[in-house]
Amino acid sequence: MIRSNNQLIIWTIVAHFFIVIGAGHGVGIIGIIEISGLFNLGEARLHTSLLSPFKDSWHAVAISSLLGQIALVLSMLLKGENKKSKLALHITGLLFLWMSIYYFTNDAALHSGIHISALFCLPLLILTLVPFFLVITRRSLS
Repeated sequence: MIRSNNQLIIWTIVAHFFIVIGAGHGVGIIGIIEISGLFNLGEARLHTSLLSPFKDSWHAVAISSLLGQIALVLSMLLKGENKKSKLALHITGLLFLWMSIYYFTNDAALHSGIHISALFCLPLLILTLVPFFLVITRRSLS
């Protein structure tokens, strides 16, 4: 059971890291794509168009994943009464994580391997909806 906002953030990052994606003739997790994309960033052109196929935009997946994770960690580390800044960073982080998922699923009609990713996105979807539900109902996990 998740008892605090920090645990929710950590589980969100972990759920995003372990999303299984079809890449080439195999499968991998988005965390490995993120790590390899950051190490190979200088070798290829960076395609940031949301309509680019996955084979051209995996560097953008890595960057948006990293930005989302950094925003979530910063929202977790902020102390004090600045709840609006924490909430803004939390929402920004979630948007970057979902943007990275969109980068590799935008051409799902062309690749059947992407459909398995939808199953592995369900935990992230649940962990993303919980904070929005709590904000709407004005509750907090504290």
